[in-house]
Amino acid sequence: MKQKLLIGDYLTLAERNKVRPTFFHSLPYLILSDAKAFIENGWTWVEADGWLLFPAILYKPGQGLATYPREKVWVYTTFDKYLLYNKSVQNLPELKFLDYEYLFDPSRFKDLSGGGWNVYRKNIRKWPKTNQKWEYTDIFDINTVLSLLLEWVKTKQDSIKDFPFIWKYFNRSIASRISLGIHIKVLKNERKEIVAINAWDMNWRFINFRFCITRPGEDYLQEFTRYLFYTDEDILKWNMLVNDGGAMDNPGLERFKDKMNPKEKNLMYSLISTK
Repeated sequence: MKQKLLIGDYLTLAERNKVRPTFFHSLPYLILSDAKAFIENGWTWVEADGWLLFPAILYKPGQGLATYPREKVWVYTTFDKYLLYNKSVQNLPELKFLDYEYLFDPSRFKDLSGGGWNVYRKNIRKWPKTNQKWEYTDIFDINTVLSLLLEWVKTKQDSIKDFPFIWKYFNRSIASRISLGIHIKVLKNERKEIVAINAWDMNWRFINFRFCITRPGEDYLQEFTRYLFYTDEDILKWNMLVNDGGAMDNPGLERFKDKMNPKEKNLMYSLISTK
């Protein structure tokens, strides 16, 4: 019998079953995306809009694979091999490229020595040269953050795919952000204006760098804001890799992230059954 499961309980089961998480395995992402978790016949999964978000988890060995709900899976990585290679699964699914997955090691940003960092090293110095009295802090007025968000989205309308989710992620009380595990820090210029925002959450293996939002028209601010994120003690103390998401069909964003020397650049797919 199909029963509902709390999103938090699903994530706990995923961790216990040693699922290698993606950028989307996070409590705030799943809850704010209105995803629902279910459990049935020894399987547990999360779905939204007619899709399984990830391959289902077989948490009770011995259950029949025929019961596996597998017609459409939104995020399927090269690490999810058991479904493709299990001989008892008929009608092997078709994989379609979804996006890249960028993993970064924050400790690499502490030094930035070597030729591979030449361009990035130069670029992160340019914005603070003209804004010397800046401040990076987790103390801010949420209405000012939302104002910058609206200013930013006006210049990104053609490339932003899920603004309602972005708005819900930021437009929350302090208590709500804490309960969901949402972290936000802002960069203020010498006039105390908020010019950039970093936002992240976590799962059992990665820090998910969810958003880096900068005021339009500020050259090299994006590079400097990301540098602040990766060298922040609140990030380094975890000694975890950062999942910086993908490129979202944006060649410019892909080139930008490639220049930041990712530790891994993995492929993600969507899975659609051929039956």
